[in-house]
Amino acid sequence: MDARQEICLLGPTGSGKSTFLRYINHLERFDGGRIKFDGEPIGYGQRNGKLHETKPREVAQQRRGIGMVFQHLNLFPHLTALVNIIAAPIGIRKIPKSQVIVRAH
Repeated sequence: MDARQEICLLGPTGSGKSTFLRYINHLERFDGGRIKFDGEPIGYGQRNGKLHETKPREVAQQRRGIGMVFQHLNLFPHLTALVNIIAAPIGIRKIPKSQVIVRAH
């Protein structure tokens, strides 16, 4: 299995946790700084010394390696926490259920 890192963001309501996660997934544009995932800029690339926005297809490819779980938001209430977590890797990435369950635990 490849090396993975999990990071937890904690802070009071209104401190910018969700906004930061939206920036990481390029769901919202930011106007300063840079965010990199695995050394690659998220949502922006550099060409001739200038930043340019990445094409939607490339952004979608970058998002495949990033996961987010929000407390209460967008979870299916009729499913357990485990089933909510494994649904996307199984349904979208077609990873075998046995592998996904081990990683989810």
